[in-house]
Amino acid sequence: MKIQRWLRENLDHGGSDLLAIRLYERAFIGTSPLNFVTPAANLYWRLAPSYYRWKFGQNLRQYEYPPDPFKILWVCPDQIEKYTGRQFPPWEHREYHFGRVENGEWDRQDPRDNPKAAQSASIADRFSNSVLYQSFKNHFRSGMPWEETELYQRVRDRIDNESYDWPTSERDLRERYESLDALYEEIIKNGYMTQMDLRKQSDTVDPGFNNSGDPKGFLERFSHEIAVDIGRDGELLFVDGRHRLAIAKVAEIPQVPIVVLVRHEKWMENRNRAGRKKKVTSHPDLDDL
Repeated sequence: MKIQRWLRENLDHGGSDLLAIRLYERAFIGTSPLNFVTPAANLYWRLAPSYYRWKFGQNLRQYEYPPDPFKILWVCPDQIEKYTGRQFPPWEHREYHFGRVENGEWDRQDPRDNPKAAQSASIADRFSNSVLYQSFKNHFRSGMPWEETELYQRVRDRIDNESYDWPTSERDLRERYESLDALYEEIIKNGYMTQMDLRKQSDTVDPGFNNSGDPKGFLERFSHEIAVDIGRDGELLFVDGRHRLAIAKVAEIPQVPIVVLVRHEKWMENRNRAGRKKKVTSHPDLDDL
């Protein structure tokens, strides 16, 4: 059933050509270290970037000054505080949202109007006021054990109520937070790196990037960066990457790489005007003009 759902999602979101290349990824970009040096894998990494940029750049190319749908923006973590108001949860199937342009009031809507979002530990009026961020701050800055943080206690309660697919046990929960400690130490030691830079440093797929053990192809690499939408006025609206964003804020990392999923139609019109005038304001999404 799981593979059938995966096949249907790719076909529905991108058609037969997207399904074909995703099947290629599963076949040749697997979890064996050797797969990164096979001719098939090398061919994939030469062709995939061009294909995905063509596939997910179609909406953007309707504008005079279309951005690269997979361009990396470097921003101060403190610039990301507000949330996108797109349909909750906005991170679901986020790998298919690159390059989208949408009109409407979604950039002005409060996600907490949705009861499920209102219960989320990562959502508040601002990211830095969320239970998740405050728990990270208490743990990494003040030395509070994870078990004493509100975030840990909330997740443990949900495990007890059997409302999580994973983690499903106290052991799973401890392993999750041990991995966050390891991520924090890695970022402090080596700096904050993009997912593509991490790939270049390693011959292996990052184990546990999701619970299925699926490989990290081009699309997955970018969809596991901190992701935002851009509202009509250029505001960066948080979508996903909550653990990395929280760590970056707590550690006071000056700049982090982010990707943009959905841009408001009016923002794209602003990009056009800025491009025509050749007078660009200091906004990270206008640096390519």
